[in-house]
Amino acid sequence: MTGPDDEFKKKLLATFREEAEEYVNTITKGLLELEKTGPETGTLVTERVFRTIHSLKGAARAVSLKEIELVCQNLENVFAAIKNGGYHPDADAFDIFHNAVKVIRIHLQGASAQQPSSAEVIQQIRGLIAPKKSTGNDQDTSRRNLVNAAINTSPVIRVVASTGPRQDTSPDSSTFPTSSLGTPK
Repeated sequence: MTGPDDEFKKKLLATFREEAEEYVNTITKGLLELEKTGPETGTLVTERVFRTIHSLKGAARAVSLKEIELVCQNLENVFAAIKNGGYHPDADAFDIFHNAVKVIRIHLQGASAQQPSSAEVIQQIRGLIAPKKSTGNDQDTSRRNLVNAAINTSPVIRVVASTGPRQDTSPDSSTFPTSSLGTPK
């Protein structure tokens, strides 16, 4: 017997899958276009792919599909580096991007056995922008520094739970009365 929560989860997952297919199609079209034109000339396409990956990541997080979320997070890091000019993908990188999309599609279909695995693809994606041993080339070093800056400035959201009414001790707390939840009245 299924309860209302189970039915809601089924509907939510079905809606996610429909939306995710649209996202994956947009990403695929963008990747193909970037392969033809190059990321330097396709800045609008790069931005669209980046934003679509970001949206898919958030949607996957909302329905607790961690594998899709992790693949998207790593793709997002690479596309942030591309946007910032710190990484220029070659044909091998695009192969990795397409494998990542393939893994996402497999997860959307609910398949468990897959080739390549999520972990393999994530490792390959991370390898694209991971710091490498210095070759003594200052251009390589500055490129890696720019990529690392893009990765290290990725936004992190921290949620803090309150165990009771908010105690506002700021000097002008009397100016804005708050409810017991700490929100303005």
